[in-house]
This record gives sequence, C-alpha cells and structure tokens, in this order.
Amino acid sequence: MKPNLSLLLCLTFALTLVGGCGPREGSFRNLPWQTNINEREHSEVFGITLGETPMKTAIEKWGASPSLGLFQNGANGLDLEGYFARLMLGPFEVRLVVKLGADQATLEGFRRRAGKPHPGPSGDYRYELSEADALAAQNLPIEEISYLPKYQLEDKLLRSRFRDPVEIRRLDENTDVWMYPQRGILITVQKKGKDFIHYVNPGQFDAVVKRMENSVDRKASRSR
Repeated sequence: MKPNLSLLLCLTFALTLVGGCGPREGSFRNLPWQTNINEREHSEVFGITLGETPMKTAIEKWGASPSLGLFQNGANGLDLEGYFARLMLGPFEVRLVVKLGADQATLEGFRRRAGKPHPGPSGDYRYELSEADALAAQNLPIEEISYLPKYQLEDKLLRSRFRDPVEIRRLDENTDVWMYPQRGILITVQKKGKDFIHYVNPGQFDAVVKRMENSVDRKASRSR
C-alpha cells in the first residue's frame, strides 16, 4: 500500500525542523504544487518551462538521464517520451514521464531510423531511437510532464496544496481527474491503480483532456 502524502509531509517537515505538520514548506523546492504561468502562458514547474526548456537542460538540473522511447498509436500518431525511473524532486523520490515537442515529420524520421518496434500492453508500439537520434532528441523541448509519486493523493491534501479544482471529471468508474485549466494541471486519482499529476501549458489543456478521454474509450473497447 502506498503511504499518503499528508503523512510524508508531516514526517519530512518535522525531521527538518521547519514547523512539523504545519503549512510551511521551509526551503524545499520542486514540490508538485509549486507552479507558475509566465508571461508567454507557459507553465513553469520543477525548474523548467514547458515548451521552452530542452531536455538536456532538465537532465542537468535533475541530475538524471531518462530512457527514451518513440511510441506509435493509431489514434494519436507518434509521441516521443523520456522516462525518469528514479528522481529526487524536493524531499520526494518520484518517477517522471516527459513528452518532447517535435513535429510529426521529425518523429517519422526517428521511426524510420529506429529498431524493431515492441508491442505494449495498451495497444501501442515502442521504438528504440538510434544513438544519433537519441542525442538529437536532447535538444527538443519538454512539452508535458507526468509526475508519478510513490504516495497516495488524498482529497484533503490536494485541496490544501492545489486548492479546489475547476472541475472533477469522472472518466470511468475507477478514475477521477481534478482539472485546473488556468494552471495547466490535471490530477488523476484512481481507486485502483497509480495516481499521477500531469502538467501542460494552458493552451494545450483541452487537447490533453480529449486525449485522456480517448485513451479511456479505447481501453473500454478492448475490454468488451
């Protein structure tokens, strides 16, 4: 069972003598609710700016390198993602998935030069980039981030740290999404499964919601 975030915050703040279980965050940085929207309407989170910061800069800031994968899905085309399996952000060890920004022509070139595809559990295919393309991909900007914590995201603390969402949308009987469109944040809370927080520029918010809904629909179709 995953620990809840309230308990982890209590223990962390108490051990670092910054006020026990009170609301103060001390000198911690890179906490998941510490976000900002800049004058270009781009989201700033974990020390980077979505749509602007190249992945190589994130690698330097975070002190870790991701595994890269090019994913092909019939509905969404090609997506290039980096997976950070173990990363320390603030006081928490988490996993991150970053989606890199590139046009379909560039991604199609990566696919042609990649190795044999590997089928995934969700019906997509994963390609390993060539060494040269993996290096070139580090110059691409990070467009989206999925933050996968090892702790449970409970309602009370979400409202305390992120405030009340504009909407809580039920995607299926297992999944609710807390929506903060002006901040570019979607928080997925599941009864069974892994909770996660997704960060995107506000201008892309509706497209990401549609993509999530389509993904749920495809899973439901395959289960029939």
